[in-house]
Formats: sequence, structure tokens, C-alpha cells
Amino acid sequence: MIKNLGEQDRERHLREIVPELFKKHDGILYVGCKIKKSGRIPEHVVNFGKGFVAVLEIDIGNCNGLIDSSYYGNKIHDVVLGDVRKATCYFRDVMFDYSVWWHGPEHIALSDLGQAILELSCLTKKKIIMACPWGNAPQSAVGGNIAEIHVQPMYPEYFEKFGFDVYTEGPINRIRNSNILAVKDVGI
Repeated sequence: MIKNLGEQDRERHLREIVPELFKKHDGILYVGCKIKKSGRIPEHVVNFGKGFVAVLEIDIGNCNGLIDSSYYGNKIHDVVLGDVRKATCYFRDVMFDYSVWWHGPEHIALSDLGQAILELSCLTKKKIIMACPWGNAPQSAVGGNIAEIHVQPMYPEYFEKFGFDVYTEGPINRIRNSNILAVKDVGI
């Protein structure tokens, strides 16, 4: 299923489509997180419901920034340096209610997307939530971090073929004003 939501409003749409993220939970794996220039983490992470939140981050500088922040031990309980394509290597005896990969799938090759989804499926009891720019949204390294490069354009069909319900918002091919939100019920 692919549905267009109209104007881009990521936070509101996430709350409407996956409201359970903002209620008490038994664990969220959040893939790819950093402290923004404003000194904050993404708003939806701040507003997650009460429960354990682990971050899997590929950049050591971002990991250190999270650990040194006031969010560590408060909203974020564990920070692990690693690659989503090998996520099960880092969390061998842990299952999460939800896995959230927010604006990350565009950073890996399309040929690796299936492996990343498989890894998250093995760690998730309820739902996998992914988001990324819709269409062609080029981005180079940010602050020297090559993991920030957008490797490819992303389209709804890429997620639909893996069984996700897919929502688009905003105009295609705009890095700041477009979004794909993909949600998969893994129901373990």
C-alpha cells in the first residue's frame, strides 16, 4: 500500500500512523542519531513513550556526542557503534518492540536494503519504522562524515516490495520538504 499524505509534516504523521511509539514500550532501537547543531536530538525521540531506547550509530563522533549529552541515561539508555546491515551482531540477546530508522535508508546501496530490513526484523517484536527523503535528494558528507552521503534516490516501491505500508508527503525530489514513511508490522 502506498498513500500520499499531502503536505510534509513528519512529526505529526509519525504520531498519527504509529501512535504506540509515544506510549510505554519495552524497547526501541533507533538507528542513526546525532546531536543537532541546536544541541537537541530529533523531536520524536524526545517524545517517545517511557521505555528503553538504544541507538545504533555508524559514526564514532555522533556516538560520543550522544554519550556526552544530557539525553544519555535520560531518553537514550545505550549507544552502540555499528552498522545496521550487521545489527544482530551488536544485540545478540535483545529484542525491541520497535525499530526506527529515521532518514537512513538513503545512506546505503539499494542492494543492501534487504539485508538491513532482515537484520531489523530479527530484533523487532512489533513494528519497523523507516523514513527517508522521497526521490532524488543529493547530499554530500556532512562535517566530514561520509556516512551522511545520500547514496541513491529512494522511492516508495522499494519499501512496498518488502511488505511495508508506505506513506509519502511533500513534493518529490526535495531534500528538506519531502518524506517517505514506511511501516511494517512484524508481529512476533
